Amino acid sequence: MARADREQPWMVLDILPWWAWALLGVASFMFFSWLVAPPAVDPSAAGVPAAVSRSWGRSLAFLAMIIVPALCTLAAIVGVMLRLAGRGRGSAAEMAPAFGLEFAPLPPRQDRSGPDSDIDTSRLSLELLGALDRKRMVDVCVTWFGFLRFRVETTRQGADGNVDLRLYTGVSKQAGILVQCKEQGWGEVGVKDVRELLGAMSAEKVGEGIIVTAGTFSGEAAEFAAGSNIHVIDGPDLLGKLLALEEEAQARVLRAAAAGG
Repeated sequence: MARADREQPWMVLDILPWWAWALLGVASFMFFSWLVAPPAVDPSAAGVPAAVSRSWGRSLAFLAMIIVPALCTLAAIVGVMLRLAGRGRGSAAEMAPAFGLEFAPLPPRQDRSGPDSDIDTSRLSLELLGALDRKRMVDVCVTWFGFLRFRVETTRQGADGNVDLRLYTGVSKQAGILVQCKEQGWGEVGVKDVRELLGAMSAEKVGEGIIVTAGTFSGEAAEFAAGSNIHVIDGPDLLGKLLALEEEAQARVLRAAAAGG
């Protein structure tokens, strides 16, 4: 009951929509301005302009010209604020037609930072690997190669062509292996991707390469890689190698896949 009493004063604004209050303010200003203006006819003539030509009448019209439009404008502003705050009867969907617009609610924002929420992230699986984006795929490879005793250098995406990782052994300053990481969304890895890695190997004078994907390779790509000293690791092969790691290493890889390290 107390809530209804508090909202009672605002119910006056529901007599007209906010845009009607605004129009009424403009109309009242124009009307009272016309009354205040000096008459273009003889003051002795009959009619409203002659009546308000007296000083007191024009003074009242002048005050009304200021007060009435101001109150109407205030009512329009408060009406908009109440509707935006959800206290009025209107909503964004109801206000849109006044502007000739169609209102559609925005879809809920989805978190794209990790695998789909429907996928089990408590264990390594083909489904989990297949849901990884490019960054997560690289994180998994970095973690995995680290446990294989390589020193791993990541490249800035796009800065080094078709190379995602450089693998070093011992204290060598020359990379021994170049690595490409392909998420499943890349699609089937074709011979073009293998040739591009081979070109990077030639440019950096590296004799060995690896392409890791959560997806598959075309037959032509696998055949070309076999003759170019490039190892191809598809989704099932990658999963098998990860599951062969010790339990602690698997847990680290899983964290990289599910939550980014």
